[in-house]
Amino acid sequence: MTIFNVASSAELSAALASAAGGDRIVVADGSYGRVSIANRSFDSTVTITAANPGAGAHFDGLTITGSKNVSLVGLDLGR
Repeated sequence: MTIFNVASSAELSAALASAAGGDRIVVADGSYGRVSIANRSFDSTVTITAANPGAGAHFDGLTITGSKNVSLVGLDLGR
């Protein structure tokens, strides 16, 4: 299992491109704008989690299409 620590939407996109099933992507506090995850299927779950759940990893929107085994934990997905 690999843990990717990201602090920007570009780093998040790069981590998703490199991730394999069972990996974890830890998102630092900050604003990530709108993010789209498309056509990413993993053999087992890839977890995208906030470094500080419920605190400060904010997304204006997050769209997931054509993907499977992606889990989101503790992210602020807009209000």
